[in-house]
Amino acid sequence: MAATRPPQRFLTAWFCPFAHRAQIALEHTGVRYEWVEALGWNAGPAGTWEHTKTQELVGSSPNGTVPVLVDQPTGEVVYESAVCIEYIDDLAQTPASLYGPESYAAAASRSFTPPSLLGATPQRRADARLQSSWVNKELCSPYYAILVKQDDDERRVEFEKLLSSVAEFSNKLDANWGAASAGGAEFGAEVGAGGVYRGGSYFYGDQLSMVDCMLLPHAFRYFAIEHYRGESFAIPRTAEFEPFHRWRDAMVETASVARTLPDKGRYIEHVRKYAEGTARSMVANAVRAGKAAHEMGEK
Repeated sequence: MAATRPPQRFLTAWFCPFAHRAQIALEHTGVRYEWVEALGWNAGPAGTWEHTKTQELVGSSPNGTVPVLVDQPTGEVVYESAVCIEYIDDLAQTPASLYGPESYAAAASRSFTPPSLLGATPQRRADARLQSSWVNKELCSPYYAILVKQDDDERRVEFEKLLSSVAEFSNKLDANWGAASAGGAEFGAEVGAGGVYRGGSYFYGDQLSMVDCMLLPHAFRYFAIEHYRGESFAIPRTAEFEPFHRWRDAMVETASVARTLPDKGRYIEHVRKYAEGTARSMVANAVRAGKAAHEMGEK
């Protein structure tokens, strides 16, 4: 029997959607990891809030941001969420000694290799990277702009941009699902063995991908926008946005994703500092300076 590889040391923060991306990939592929809470908050001057960072995080990431994965056998470090997802995907294609007991892989068999999060062909892998970059800019950055901006007119402009991007994302889903259906993918199935949703509602159809990992953490947190900015800032439950809601529902019903979701009440309290303008994080400072969140790194 092969020796079990030490788990990846996962430097993270429970509230951070960027780190959440890597956690979904870890849970879905079953790559073993050790959770290390590395980023927190301290009260600053005049009622503001500033980040605290562990020395390990400061020494591992150039910007002191999460997520970070430390390979314990070698000590080599990987950071930035998209890079972490690709690294996790590469690890998942290696022998089963990497897998955790509750993983996607273990649900079927110890020798089973999970499908790649990027896809099986060079074309699909390239498209997954392009689409991941697009959702990061168009569907994730606006989340912070709407929360952080204190002027209601400015928030409304950002929300209209977000709605336009959600509508475009819905169109992409429809196109991908149609192609997957034509190619013989299974549609309409319920949650199957191991809690893996097989209903064809992931971005590319019946297999969770890098694109899903990149978007879900922010899309899940859209409830905070409605909570702090009002019902008019909710994504409508209309036909135009139905594919988006179907996708998000399928994601949160997937067992490997569901166990990564933060408690909504706890998160609402955490994100209050952004909504009230007292957070002094890299992203919040960037938004106040008129920049997009995706331009400023992952914190």
